[in-house]
Amino acid sequence: MKKPRYKITNLKQYNQVLSNRGSLTFWINKKNIQLWNKTKQGNNEK
Repeated sequence: MKKPRYKITNLKQYNQVLSNRGSLTFWINKKNIQLWNKTKQGNNEK
């Protein structure tokens, strides 16, 4: 049994969705960035 084929009517939007489907966005506040930087600096001491 063959898969049904659908005609794409809005190719520009379809291409945009395909390119965006693998992207992730992270929102990190300034306090967490500062804590992360302090942690990284603390690990470099030997």
